[in-house]
Amino acid sequence: MLDLTVLIDNNAAFLDKELLTEHGLSFYFKVDGLACLYDLGASDKWLNNANKLGIHAEEVDHLILSHGHKDHTGGLSTFLQVNKSAKIFVSDKAFKYKYLTYRHEKPRDISSDSSLFAKYADRFVLLTEDCLLSPHVYLIHNRVFEHRLPVGNQFLRIVADGQEKPYIPNDEVALVIRIDDGIVILSACSHSGVLNIIQSSVEITGCSKVLAFVGGTHLVDTDMEEKDDVASIARVLADKYPEMCLYTGHCTGSAAVDVFSEVLQNRFALFHSGMQLKF
Repeated sequence: MLDLTVLIDNNAAFLDKELLTEHGLSFYFKVDGLACLYDLGASDKWLNNANKLGIHAEEVDHLILSHGHKDHTGGLSTFLQVNKSAKIFVSDKAFKYKYLTYRHEKPRDISSDSSLFAKYADRFVLLTEDCLLSPHVYLIHNRVFEHRLPVGNQFLRIVADGQEKPYIPNDEVALVIRIDDGIVILSACSHSGVLNIIQSSVEITGCSKVLAFVGGTHLVDTDMEEKDDVASIARVLADKYPEMCLYTGHCTGSAAVDVFSEVLQNRFALFHSGMQLKF
């Protein structure tokens, strides 16, 4: 049994108006006797929701950061203030890059606060390859590129070694939890593409039974969304992974939501701040 709580998401809780929302994502779960956080949203709002939900941030054993964008790491300063011992697992590239988005009129810096890495260096575990976090939890980098990357990636750039370059999602860490019946995949933004990440997870774990994919899809609302061919992605999910449920919210546009809902029907759901999932 796996219990997963969405601490914060773009979508607001339906029944509890005291739970906050923002353009960001954070998950909490317990497995193998460990309390874990996967991402921290864009600010300290995740902590408000954790307190409201009775989740004690100071008791978290491990924090995993999916990648270096601010909407997933913005709450890191608050976490480091309230939690004095948890190890923080993150790609070795996440604090090396300066990240920019050109989706709006002017380029906007969406980088993590690199000063926190310098100040708390002993708390970080820098990932250069896949690893087993605990007996049932894998941290993985995408290794499959059979399917096209999301078109929305073209709005993103990095600055590395003083040069601005296109963003390549080689800093993204997905999390795979193996339970009795199969695997549950957490992928915060899925810049590498949902289908690629699922296939990578299956290859790395050796388990082809995918029970759920939980996270953003980076299929955002733009006039280029048709180039992502969301319906084609949804049909592959329906046919190739017949037992898989897709739970999404953050960085998934309304057009993609409509298509996924139509194709996957009761195997699709939108998550929101405070939502609890059981597998």
